[in-house]
Amino acid sequence: MVNPRGETAISNGKIDGDNLSFSVSLSFGGNDIKLLFKGQVTGSEIKFTRQREGGQGQVPEFTAKRAAT
Repeated sequence: MVNPRGETAISNGKIDGDNLSFSVSLSFGGNDIKLLFKGQVTGSEIKFTRQREGGQGQVPEFTAKRAAT
């Protein structure tokens, strides 16, 4: 996964039909956190939710779209 801080490895990736999930471990100022992503594929989009492990800090749904080629 690529974000403004660089590349981050994903782990625990699972695919079940149109549903997918994975986690990402990050470190901020010496504090380690794990983010849990869940998504559902619809056409050329994936609608995601993201939540901090432990149930805190869920963000609103966001959508990833296939890049035009």
